[in-house]
Amino acid sequence: MKAVLLGSIGVFCDSSDLQRQAYNAAFKEAELDWHWGRDLYEKLLLVPGGADRVRDFAKQRGIDAVPDSAMIHERKAQIYAQMLDTQEQTLRKGVLRLIREAQTQGVKVGWVTSTDYSNLVAIMDRSEGQLSASDFDVITHRGNVESGKPDPAPYLSALSALGLKSDDAIAIEDTGACVSSATGAGLTCVATPHEYSLGHDFSTAVSVVDSLGEPGFAASGLAGTRILDEQGMVTVKALKQLIDDKVASSA
Repeated sequence: MKAVLLGSIGVFCDSSDLQRQAYNAAFKEAELDWHWGRDLYEKLLLVPGGADRVRDFAKQRGIDAVPDSAMIHERKAQIYAQMLDTQEQTLRKGVLRLIREAQTQGVKVGWVTSTDYSNLVAIMDRSEGQLSASDFDVITHRGNVESGKPDPAPYLSALSALGLKSDDAIAIEDTGACVSSATGAGLTCVATPHEYSLGHDFSTAVSVVDSLGEPGFAASGLAGTRILDEQGMVTVKALKQLIDDKVASSA
């Protein structure tokens, strides 16, 4: 295994509820009589990409003049960043540990998204110096990929930038649609759902865990192949074994 490709924002932090609130604030500013509750937002997350989510929601409501979804999504991102100034948004357990472990072992690290780059900046800026763009060998976002998830384009772009084949890397994703993006690119994928995506279809993920785990905060396996070590952590060694098993089974 030559690379670990970490997927959507939700892999890094459980930001869904804060982003839902930001959407509602953006709708209010745009004088739209919309409100996304928790149950509705969970269903809407089946569509990756915030601008696409807004556009699809408008179409579902039979609105002929679809609002400027890109503008609304941009404003949502600004409001979300402002919210982060006053509300805690910590990295999910094990994310930073796995990044550092990969770097130590010479494994490349990618952040593969199709969201606005400003969302990634907001997370890095508020990680108390723990995370920066220099931690990644490749970053994909809405501005540099042809199509958003669940299309495999973001992962194909990342692999191309790294000069790797699908069997050289493993993906870690947080929603069913984003897992489909990874597996559609031929990658083995581990899923780490958050509170809003627990009910998604993760049948194409090789393993499903509730976090990546770190010392003192053991993860739990939810489905698929058991990959946690004795401390309840997803390690580079375990991820390499998944790739080795895949290559051996296809030989």
